[in-house]
Amino acid sequence: MAEGEPDTYDAGAQTQQLNEQSLREKNRLLALSADVGRSLTTKHTLPDMLRGCACALVEHLDAAFARIWTLNPQEEMLVLRASAGMYTHLDGPHGEIPVGEYKIGLIAQERQPHLTNFVIGDPRVSNQSWAIREGMVAFAGYPLIVEEQVVGVMAMFARRALNDEVLLALGTIADQIAVGIDRKRSEEALRASEGRYRAAIAHAAVGVTLADLFDRCLETNAAFCEIVGYSEEELLHKDFQSLTFPEDREESVARMEHLRSGSIPHFVMEKRYVRKDGRIVWVQNSVALVRGAHGEPESTIALTEDISERKEAAARQRRLLRDVLASVTEGRLILCQSADDLPPLRTPFGSPIALSASGGLSELRQAARDAAREAGHSENRTADLIIAVSEAGMNTIVHARSGEAQISIGDGIVQVHIEDHGAGITLENIPNAALKKGFTTAGTLGQGMKMMLETVDRIYLLTGETGTTIVIEQERAL
Repeated sequence: MAEGEPDTYDAGAQTQQLNEQSLREKNRLLALSADVGRSLTTKHTLPDMLRGCACALVEHLDAAFARIWTLNPQEEMLVLRASAGMYTHLDGPHGEIPVGEYKIGLIAQERQPHLTNFVIGDPRVSNQSWAIREGMVAFAGYPLIVEEQVVGVMAMFARRALNDEVLLALGTIADQIAVGIDRKRSEEALRASEGRYRAAIAHAAVGVTLADLFDRCLETNAAFCEIVGYSEEELLHKDFQSLTFPEDREESVARMEHLRSGSIPHFVMEKRYVRKDGRIVWVQNSVALVRGAHGEPESTIALTEDISERKEAAARQRRLLRDVLASVTEGRLILCQSADDLPPLRTPFGSPIALSASGGLSELRQAARDAAREAGHSENRTADLIIAVSEAGMNTIVHARSGEAQISIGDGIVQVHIEDHGAGITLENIPNAALKKGFTTAGTLGQGMKMMLETVDRIYLLTGETGTTIVIEQERAL
């Protein structure tokens, strides 16, 4: 090589050395990112996840130590959750740092990273004697931010300077850790919420059941199992309609169809279940539709209360009232428990008559007159029947707005069957309605059932929340 010519060999070797150094740096940062990503996706708890990230910072960046704090937003306090390197303890003066205090608290407050390769002399590093003693050169602290919300702070000290590539990589790592913290907290909050939900269901005093859109059991609790006598395992995927008493299934299925179609948001229904041991239990079901994230019907939830004792107490009271009323009226008023207690229909006399404010009452009177004459009743008996029928028809129109009447005859008896779907007569008002002349709950001038009982032979009364059926019978006088 001639004197004065450039040393191309030394320049090439230097370039190769720089390239190899750059490649090692890139590989180191890639390894760091991979280990952080592995910790964020495979660790099961937040402390384990953050400890893995802190260890990766120490291992791949040759940091003296690295730490990660998470923010308690209620108390505005940064809580140390992970520490790796020369310090691994989580207690001490830096275990909890108020937002705005020390360099870590200022990073959270200002929402900006603090980076320096000159720790000694940095005013934010208050313990300069410690920094000199330990030979600290660089510090990198990053706020952990997700959707403009600070969730924590990541920081590390190193005994050598950090180049721009490392600082850029640390910013990306900080973003990864912030997202990981937010995700893990959301998971923990969801698990806590689900835990509270399941505890509430498990310990509820009433039965709670979750069903699919085919009314098959997906989940239930001990209270419902107690009501129907089946275990939870036996109930899973069992069709609730198969538990329903046969006579109640039609109405129950109809209510569920209305619910699933969206025509009603919820409903309350009294019905009977058949227990595993064959016994009948009365329940009150409060059922609502559960919709998915996009508003589509997803399932149904029902609260089930055993009302058998209440039903039996009401039945006993009704039976007692029935006996008292039958005695007081000399058997002319029969209070019915169900449709089975009503007398069988005789031979229909004409077509059913619709009753409403717009008409039907005159047709009912005329039909009753014609039926009484057909059955051979005297004019006085016929007149009495018409009075009672008029009063019953008027009550239907006033109290229920509408109803239907059917007249039938047989063996000299005229039977007038009037049915409506109004509110019915409450149990406490039945004695007044039957025995007190002119009693009414609608403020009308009607003469009441007492007058009806004085003009006909028998009145069968079936009344409740879903409507009233009254059957008037008048016999031909011997």
